[in-house]
Amino acid sequence: MTTNSQHPETPNPLPRCAPFELPSAVFLAASAARLITFLAYCMQVTLQRRLHDLAPGLTVRSVLEKFAAVAMVDVHLPTTDGRTVIMPRYTQPKKELKLLLKRLKLELPVQPKARIAKAGKVLE
Repeated sequence: MTTNSQHPETPNPLPRCAPFELPSAVFLAASAARLITFLAYCMQVTLQRRLHDLAPGLTVRSVLEKFAAVAMVDVHLPTTDGRTVIMPRYTQPKKELKLLLKRLKLELPVQPKARIAKAGKVLE
């Protein structure tokens, strides 16, 4: 039979205390995780209901996979005076996704304005 003196336990990063005495940072992190989970669930149910009404036969997972094809990229264009024009742009959706957006009565946001940077700091 082994004893604790032969195999000491690894130290616990959290102090031993009652659940209501947990450090506030741990409590806030757990609360934030629950909030994010709840919001994701709400968005999934909303999309599921919208699909049921406007595009029956499609699943939430298949729609999210189609939306994953839209990406946002930053186009960096150097200028002759050492500055850089940064143009954030959404990729254009393919024909199938355009049809889905129209069917769901959704629109992609407008392209964001360009920014100007010099030496790594954004000026405008």
